[in-house]
Amino acid sequence: MSACAIGRPRRTLAALVTVTVAALVFAVLLVLVRLQWPPLESVDHGAAARINRLIAGEHALVTVVNAGCSRTEMISSGRSAGPG
Repeated sequence: MSACAIGRPRRTLAALVTVTVAALVFAVLLVLVRLQWPPLESVDHGAAARINRLIAGEHALVTVVNAGCSRTEMISSGRSAGPG
């Protein structure tokens, strides 16, 4: 048996473990968001305030963010975001 064949299952297992851990972290964060966990909300609001202060004076960035928000709101409400 070659060294390549021996290493292949180990790499596959490592990839599987990585994906599984990432999925678990995502699931835990999703549950915490749905439960409106106060420490996570505090971090979210703090980050939003810092980003807002960072771009508030940059007209071009504000325009881009507002356009992205408008498009997201239209998509989530079921309205068409494109022309026509």
